[in-house]
Amino acid sequence: MANSLAGGNAHALLQVGNVYGGLSIGTAPNGEPQPGLVSIKPPIGRLTSGLYGRDAVLADLTASATRADGALIVLHGAGGYGKTAIALGVTRRLWRRDPDFRVWWVDASTGPGLVAGLREVALDAGADLEEVLRAWSGGRSAPDLLNRTLEAAPGPWLLIIDNADDVRLLEAQGPFGDGTGWIRALRRSCGTIVVTTRDKSREAWGPTAVRHEIRPLHPAASAELLNAGSPAAGSSAQARDLAARLGHMPLALHLAGRYLTAAQEVPEVPGLDRPRNYVEYERVFRDRFPEIDRLHRLGAEADERRLLNRTWELSLDLLEDRGLHWARRLLRWLSCLASAAIPCFLLDARVLAETPLFRGITARDVEATVAGLVNLSLVERAEFVDPRSETATLECVWLHPVIREANRHQDDVRDDLPGYLALCLSVLDGFTSGLTFTTAAELACWAVLSPHCEHTVAWVAEEAGALRRPLAWELMASKLTCQLARFARLTGAYSRSAGQFEAAAEVRRHHLGRWHPEVVAIRRELAWLKWEQHPTLVVLDEFAALADGCRERLGEKDPLTIACLHDVAQLKTQVGLGGRDGDSYREVIRLRGQLLGRPDAESVSAQLALVTTLWENGSDTCEEEFGRLLAMVDECAAEPAAWAGGMPLEVLREHVVLLRDRYRGTRPD
Repeated sequence: MANSLAGGNAHALLQVGNVYGGLSIGTAPNGEPQPGLVSIKPPIGRLTSGLYGRDAVLADLTASATRADGALIVLHGAGGYGKTAIALGVTRRLWRRDPDFRVWWVDASTGPGLVAGLREVALDAGADLEEVLRAWSGGRSAPDLLNRTLEAAPGPWLLIIDNADDVRLLEAQGPFGDGTGWIRALRRSCGTIVVTTRDKSREAWGPTAVRHEIRPLHPAASAELLNAGSPAAGSSAQARDLAARLGHMPLALHLAGRYLTAAQEVPEVPGLDRPRNYVEYERVFRDRFPEIDRLHRLGAEADERRLLNRTWELSLDLLEDRGLHWARRLLRWLSCLASAAIPCFLLDARVLAETPLFRGITARDVEATVAGLVNLSLVERAEFVDPRSETATLECVWLHPVIREANRHQDDVRDDLPGYLALCLSVLDGFTSGLTFTTAAELACWAVLSPHCEHTVAWVAEEAGALRRPLAWELMASKLTCQLARFARLTGAYSRSAGQFEAAAEVRRHHLGRWHPEVVAIRRELAWLKWEQHPTLVVLDEFAALADGCRERLGEKDPLTIACLHDVAQLKTQVGLGGRDGDSYREVIRLRGQLLGRPDAESVSAQLALVTTLWENGSDTCEEEFGRLLAMVDECAAEPAAWAGGMPLEVLREHVVLLRDRYRGTRPD
């Protein structure tokens, strides 16, 4: 379609079509083209305030632009980190020094916008109009013409290509498949190219590019940015707290400050619960995140890149378009875990593939998906170092708190809440069930898993009303609570351990009753926890009462009854109340034998304690009981697969023989 403009020497508008997803410029019937369909002027008006905490990178970029040595500079980082603002900040600095400094701005968020913008750059840099028309119509290489024109353009100049997240639009082959990319480091140039992108992969930009990773702000700069935007919204301390909650992300900080300023200028309306200061805004962010973007629309509209629930969806759309179909679901699941380092050993495709959410996923899929998420800064690589042992390090990933909130509150997570919650429970329970506390590496695993276990347990309690069969969910969660309590007990955090054991016991007691074996097992662990802190007769009485209750309600041959009787025998011996003949141990051995029909680790342990008691009391039956102990060890050795003792049987036998010989050496001839 063509349009003509009235007036003398009228020009026709250019045709706009698609060539490789871009613009094809034709000519009007009278042969006179009309360029200028898009603006390449930097949108400096979008910088409404100063840039806080970015002085170093601004100074470096300004110096590079002033040198005009043909550098290709890539500013990469997650959406919301302020890459575009930094590029505009450089422009403002350059223009303050020299209002005539040539700066071109091209929006690369879409193919048509990129192609049209680069066409305008070529024209403004001095390319022949006819050559541009021919190149951008596919008659010759448009990327080659652009690069030759920029190499010859007098400098200094700065070309900023903003939002170049889809690097395929700038890849080496170029949009016309002729082997020349749109952007490359220029030789003999008098200018500089700056690209802002979410893609940090080195392969995308080549070895000659100068790469700057844009990170969240430092805490002081974050608070300064908030205070500058909304100085009447609270104290400096409250600003620091809110900035920390927002992960020091420039976009989130800017939106919060702008909203609070607008909220203070609007009269309060009955029926609306709007936050009006830092504390109230932080509460909404923490407890009612889905409402955040509606707040930000107060007094202004925002595009997708400036909406907290949408800007990272653009990155996920891009990954999906690249064939990484698991990216959105994997990021959603990671966001359902705690706001802490997530160990990579949880990303086990063999476990994930057994769940409906990730049915069919492979290890290669997981590897490629995680790499894609890392390249777009949706997750970051991290290393967990256990403070108890610096040699125990674990490879992890980490989510920015705002990205995490935005993902875990998406509708698809809420629609499949049981699926995501079940995956968190099953992965954590499956891994911790086989994890012991014997090595530094295992202790590091416990340390890195603990916050995720606690978070998942709290999530189950919070969502119990929305789940079918809440009993099953809460009982599963109580397993994680018990595991956490054991880890806390091991590390000496007795008060924390007691609280966790009591919480798990309360859940199980509520659903199963006071004398259910799973409840008794926790009560027994709580009693041991008390004994470790205060070995008193009062605690011993608690053990005895637990053993008597088990004998009455579960029966004397129940494994828990026998275990509790063994506890009582041990503790009586420790306080000197075990008796000369070790009758408490004899009862444990008798009942254990009746229960199993053969000796096991617990009965061997009780027999060893019996022998020790008899030896200490000078009993004449000690030699006989040593013989029974060796016979029990030999019987266990006949079925070594059933042995669950901590010491190998051959070592245990040698130890018993040595003890017997020492005993014999103390006896009179």
